[in-house]
Amino acid sequence: YLNKNKPLKQINQIRSELKEIRKKYASLKALEETTERPYFLWHFYFKDVFDKGGFDIVIGNPPYGACYPEKYKEYFIDKYESAKTKDVTIENKTIRLKGSLDTFSLFIDKSIDIMNNKSFFAFIVPLAITSSDSMTSLHHKIFQKCDTIKVSSYSNRPRKIFDSADQRVSIILASKNGSKIKRLYTTKVNKRYESTTIKDVINNLSYVDSIEFVKYGRIPKVGTSIELKILRKLFSSGTSLRDLVNVESGLPVYYRTSGGRYYNIVTNFPTNSSKENSILIERKYKDVVAALLSSNLYFWFYHIYSNNLDLKTYELNIFPIPVENLTQSKIDDVEKYYDAYLKDLHRHSKIKTVNYAHVSEYREYYARHSKHIIDKIDLAIKDVYGLNDEEMEFIINYDIEFRTDSIEE
Repeated sequence: YLNKNKPLKQINQIRSELKEIRKKYASLKALEETTERPYFLWHFYFKDVFDKGGFDIVIGNPPYGACYPEKYKEYFIDKYESAKTKDVTIENKTIRLKGSLDTFSLFIDKSIDIMNNKSFFAFIVPLAITSSDSMTSLHHKIFQKCDTIKVSSYSNRPRKIFDSADQRVSIILASKNGSKIKRLYTTKVNKRYESTTIKDVINNLSYVDSIEFVKYGRIPKVGTSIELKILRKLFSSGTSLRDLVNVESGLPVYYRTSGGRYYNIVTNFPTNSSKENSILIERKYKDVVAALLSSNLYFWFYHIYSNNLDLKTYELNIFPIPVENLTQSKIDDVEKYYDAYLKDLHRHSKIKTVNYAHVSEYREYYARHSKHIIDKIDLAIKDVYGLNDEEMEFIINYDIEFRTDSIEE
């Protein structure tokens, strides 16, 4: 405020101060432009903000996978916790955290650093934030600083959530107060038809606290209480698929590493797909495992922990398989339906001619035509997992509007 009795004197003093600030600004700007590091002088440009502890709110849609000079990587790894790969001890267990150099992860990391302890952030980022080993360092930092986190997730099929971006995304909101995480509210992966508006999607969002089901680099994408009940039953098993892997004498189960948006194609024989991989399973359980990975139950589980496009070894290994409940008669039932499923899958398949390096043709499968048999596999394993009628109905009908119409796989 100007002193009305001495306005010119005050104005000249302000001009002098501004002149000195411009000089300082120019020298600092030159430092930023010539430095070998990606350097921004937050505390200078926003001095008034940091005098009060930092920003109250940070909102953004940071660049995903943006390019930057190779020389910056060393700086990011040195200065950003989310970029470091390191060992930490959590509840007396040593865990190796993996870092990410993706720009969206670095943006979130820096945001936490420039916020005060009564603040909030909100970011639209790739779905990978919920489903990648490389997110473990970022998760650790967020979970140590923010006691309440909300994550809603969205597919880009059948219709994009944001018309200008063909991305599967999550919106992460968190309150930073310096306390460890206490609540993690999540949704399922929300999808929309051509006739569905963004408002329709928003109005139908459903959140649940799924903190007990966080896995390594994975934030569970569930949004209903019945899903929490099913997960509790699944994880009550003491064994998982990892326990049935036998790399020395096991037999291969084949699966597609990508493209399983509405169905996972899992067979006990090779299909010559360029996206095919395999795992070696103990002989006794080979077809049972293949059947379980073809089930509606695994389709639902896969969507909870994957990026909804790629099928990674981790999402296979953590799938619970209660071997103690797999009696021989139950194994026979499951294998009977799986055999019928494979025959029906073949009946609806088509041969595709290609010009790949080692493949001239492959068989393309349309599993939606065989869903009625997949449902029988699920009914056969209902008691194995201790699921009741309501829970099994939910599993069989999960995303059914996207799995039974004319949408191509």
